[in-house]
Amino acid sequence: MQRILVIDDDELSREILIMLLDSDGYATTAAASGDEALADLVPTDIILTDMQMPGLCGDPLGERLRVVYGPHVRLIAMSGSEVPPHKRAHYDGFLLKPFSVADLEALLAHKCAAAQHTETVALDKTTYASLRTAMTHRQVIEMFDFCLADAQKRLSRMAEAVATSDDALYRREAHTIKGGCGMLGALELRELAGKMETQGLAGDGSEIDNIRSRFTDATVRLRRILETTI
Repeated sequence: MQRILVIDDDELSREILIMLLDSDGYATTAAASGDEALADLVPTDIILTDMQMPGLCGDPLGERLRVVYGPHVRLIAMSGSEVPPHKRAHYDGFLLKPFSVADLEALLAHKCAAAQHTETVALDKTTYASLRTAMTHRQVIEMFDFCLADAQKRLSRMAEAVATSDDALYRREAHTIKGGCGMLGALELRELAGKMETQGLAGDGSEIDNIRSRFTDATVRLRRILETTI
């Protein structure tokens, strides 16, 4: 039985949704706000949260939920009005109210399939196999840890470059990240770093933040794959 946490400040909407989910076989819990969900953690597989609530909400809430509940929980945003993708970058999916349980299940099925596809291209298994001929799995992990730690330092420099409008520095750091990730077969990270290098500071702030968030999410996926790869 899948567990689902519903976060919504509208009591009526929250209770109706819980009744529908319970009748469809889900084990549901509820929180009246994002702050409540973060303060009182519950075991869950899926989090379905409204995007417009008092207190912490929207993409900042998604970011905190991802940190606190971990990479394996499915984060689904919902709202009575459309929310642009860059304002829900930390969520796995979005549902426009009103929606049915069937709509939710269709979204989850689609996102699970997409996640499985993403995992097949996140790590080049041929490159990993080549590395494993020369070192242990633990040593390979250490190499990836070094690469990802270096990438995080460079992302911090890129954030400084954004603040100072230093396009050359931004592209240079992205190019270095792309090279390091490419050598280890971190394909998704290499692709995203390549996009950052190509785009530079030409896009608006939301586009830059969005691709950085995607890089962070891809890092989490890569670590998950490496943890289960023998």
